[in-house]
Amino acid sequence: MALLAACIILPLLLQIEEMVDLDTRLFIEVRGGYETELKMFLRYFTELGALLIWFLVVPLLWFTKKRDTAVTLLVALLVVVLVEYSLKYAVDRPRPYEVISNVDPLYRAFDPSFPSGHAMNAFAGAIAIGKKWRKLLPILLALAAAIGFSRVYIGVHYPYDVASGALIGVLIGSLAVSLDLRGTVRWIESRSKRLVDRFGIGREQIP
Repeated sequence: MALLAACIILPLLLQIEEMVDLDTRLFIEVRGGYETELKMFLRYFTELGALLIWFLVVPLLWFTKKRDTAVTLLVALLVVVLVEYSLKYAVDRPRPYEVISNVDPLYRAFDPSFPSGHAMNAFAGAIAIGKKWRKLLPILLALAAAIGFSRVYIGVHYPYDVASGALIGVLIGSLAVSLDLRGTVRWIESRSKRLVDRFGIGREQIP
């Protein structure tokens, strides 16, 4: 229910003119300290929030025997994809550089601005992994926050896009953690074992 409420209320707040004006002012304040010398570092750092990066973590967790965490993360990311693109094209908020003059972003994106997908990915991933692996939770949340800040700093999102993405990401990660996925883990393990066994038989038949 909390996730559904957030997906309804957060977009509605963008209809409040004062909220949008404050968001724009905050964006300009953050961008005021933009250092072009950091461009190469930021170009790679900000992509730590990319969906592909988080999907690549799933097999890494699986093959290091963190299989429950791997499936939890996978479920969280699949929900993120559904929610993110539903909201993006329903709200269709322009990127900051499309409406604010003199904004030169580090690069240009071609989908709507709200919510920040990178923030959603990073926070959903942080919760999905961190709630299963408690020692990593503070580090992952700090990383997610830095990624979120970088999205504003490089000029591709408003602060509200990032804050909303972070909140929705946390709710999605928490939802995934709350699910009993042990049956799913066992099903994947059994299917994987069958594939490995079949592959092994095939190799023995090669002269």
